[in-house]
Amino acid sequence: MWIRLCLIFVMLNGFFFWNISNVWAEDTLSAESSKEQEWLQLALQTQKQIGQQNLMDAKSTVTKLAISFSKTNFQVKKYSLGVISALSNTILEMDEQLNQVLVDPEGLTARARKLVYSFDVLIHTNQPLWHNAEPELQRSVSGIKQSNQEQKQEDLQGAVRQFQKSFDLVRPAILISKSPAILQKIDSMLAFLYKNKNFSENETIIQLLEQLIPKIFHGSDQDVMKLLRPTVQMPMPMLIIWLLSTILIVLSYFLWKKYEGTKAGTT
Repeated sequence: MWIRLCLIFVMLNGFFFWNISNVWAEDTLSAESSKEQEWLQLALQTQKQIGQQNLMDAKSTVTKLAISFSKTNFQVKKYSLGVISALSNTILEMDEQLNQVLVDPEGLTARARKLVYSFDVLIHTNQPLWHNAEPELQRSVSGIKQSNQEQKQEDLQGAVRQFQKSFDLVRPAILISKSPAILQKIDSMLAFLYKNKNFSENETIIQLLEQLIPKIFHGSDQDVMKLLRPTVQMPMPMLIIWLLSTILIVLSYFLWKKYEGTKAGTT
C-alpha cells in the first residue's frame, strides 16, 4: 500500500507540474543528476536479493526505490509522462510479485530483470542491459514461424503468448529509448497473429517481425519505422471482428464488476 501511494504521488507530480518551468539552484541539479545511478543500484540489489531468495530484504529495497523515485523532481528530469508511468508500473509490479501469497520464483526473476532493464536504460544508452534479451525474442519469433508453417492454431497462439511474455520484459526499456508507436505496432501485429487463422497471411507479418527484432535492438527509430510503414494491413473483416471482440471483452468485464458490486451491496 505504501509503495502504491508513493507511485500515485509520482504520477500526480508529473501530471500537474509537467509544463511548469522554474530556475533551479545548482545544488538541486547536481542532486538530481545522481538519481538514475541510485535507482539502478537499488534495482540490481533487488535482483541479487531475489537470486539469493532473500525476499524480505528485496521488499525493503524495492520500498527504498519507490520512495527515492517518488521524491524525484521531474521538472528537472524532464521525463515524458509515458516514461514516468512505465517506471512507476515496473516498481509496482515488482512489489506485487514480492507480496504474492505463493512464491513464484520464475515470476520474481522475470520482474527483477524487467526492473533492472528499465532503470539501466536511463544511464547506459549505448550498451543497455535490455539488449541481452534479443536472443530470447528471436527464439520466440522462430517458435511463431514454425507453428504457423505447421498450421497449428493452438501452437501458434501459445508461441505468440510466449513472445508476449518475453517482450514484456523489455517493454518499458523500449518505451524509454524508442518511440511509443513501435510498441503499438508490435501489439497490433501480435493481436493479428493470435486471432487470424489464415496462415498464408500470417507469413508476411512474421517475416516483418523477424526483421524488426534486430532493428529495435540496434537501429534508430527511423530504421524501425521504415519497416513498419509498408506493414500489410489486416483484412477489413478480420480487423472489424478483432475490434468488436475487444470492445465486447471490455464491456463484459465492466458489467461483471458492476454485477459483483451490486451483489456485494445486497448481501
